[in-house]
Amino acid sequence: MNYEHLYCPTSKQALSLSDKPFMDTFRIWAKANKVCNQAGDPVSEDIDSFLIEEQQNIAYPIRLEIPQLLPLLAISLEGLNYRKSVD
Repeated sequence: MNYEHLYCPTSKQALSLSDKPFMDTFRIWAKANKVCNQAGDPVSEDIDSFLIEEQQNIAYPIRLEIPQLLPLLAISLEGLNYRKSVD
């Protein structure tokens, strides 16, 4: 699926698809129940990927190839020690 024309609903900035190192880190933290969304609900490991908004340091989940662009479903990247990989 192509996500290149999706934008953050709050900042209107472009979103980028998460990479494998990010997903590996996320799954470790999710398995340990250390990831919550903006609503405070725990986030499970059943997320396919994320759309990342760099400026606000948040990520929106993608489940079953459907982006969930609701601010309350986003997770903060600060706790995951996210660093964008340099190509």
